[in-house]
Amino acid sequence: MKITILDKYAMGEDLSMNTLEQFGEVVIYNATSNEEITDHIADSDVIVLNKVKITDKHMAAAKNLKLICIFATGYDNIDIQAAKRREIAVCNVPGYSTNSVVLFTLSNVLALYSKFFEYNQFVKSGEYSESGVPNKLTPVFHELHGKVWGIVGLGNIGKAVAKVAEAMGAHVIANKRTYDD
Repeated sequence: MKITILDKYAMGEDLSMNTLEQFGEVVIYNATSNEEITDHIADSDVIVLNKVKITDKHMAAAKNLKLICIFATGYDNIDIQAAKRREIAVCNVPGYSTNSVVLFTLSNVLALYSKFFEYNQFVKSGEYSESGVPNKLTPVFHELHGKVWGIVGLGNIGKAVAKVAEAMGAHVIANKRTYDD
């Protein structure tokens, strides 16, 4: 079985693919352009990708293709209807980034809401030392406690962000695609 990894750099340079060798020959491309996709997957049984887009045309050229593994949460890079028609299985990693996206979201909200960058610059520039003022209160910052935190999408990531926001005392409102009774 031939397993082809199309965009290793998009998966992280520190990630080892050695485990896949127990299943067959592994060919690794650090990056694959649109023009290279057909050649790179021509005789592959399995392809592993992160950001590369696979169309019906690509699948047609890969006569042995049985499985497309997406190293991400979505399916937006794959023509799912073409894969179904060609009986090619498609899988992803639904929970791989939940905690890191929550961390990144929270880090950004805290930095922006607390005016971290402005206050950090105030200290780094020497203005704080020169001001003779023990604390700077402008720009005005606020606590998250008691504020409304809106979330669009309440899947795994949205629910995890909501949990953290609620732990900080925010009132969470969310918009999601499905209806709950």
